[in-house]
Amino acid sequence: MGRSRIGRLMRAHGLAGVHRRTGRKSLIRADSMATAPPDLVGRDFTADAPNVT
Repeated sequence: MGRSRIGRLMRAHGLAGVHRRTGRKSLIRADSMATAPPDLVGRDFTADAPNVT
């Protein structure tokens, strides 16, 4: 079945396809005075040498 036939059948039965959202708007505004939270875990991701596990 082709796209146009599906469209005709859907129109005849009063059906409409679902449209995807293009994007989401952020509900949280960036605060210019906000500071980053403290690093309580003390993460240090520096390597002593390359490719050493």
